[in-house]
Amino acid sequence: MPRRLLALALLILSTPGRLSAGPDRPVLDREVRRLIEGAVRGLPSGYREVFLLAEFEGLSNADIAATLGMGIAAVKSRLH
Repeated sequence: MPRRLLALALLILSTPGRLSAGPDRPVLDREVRRLIEGAVRGLPSGYREVFLLAEFEGLSNADIAATLGMGIAAVKSRLH
């Protein structure tokens, strides 16, 4: 379930204009952030590390694999 919440929250954040730019936007942003943080906390640690390195640090699959000492296939598996 956390992976689906993450995907939905990231989709919402990456599509500007889809959400209101009005006075309710800060409330929506906080709610999306809360959902993302909860979903990330709910991931097993190995998946959480890979996700954070990919989404927030912007590392490539190869860089994540080298950083964590795992194969690229394992990184891809944990991201999808």
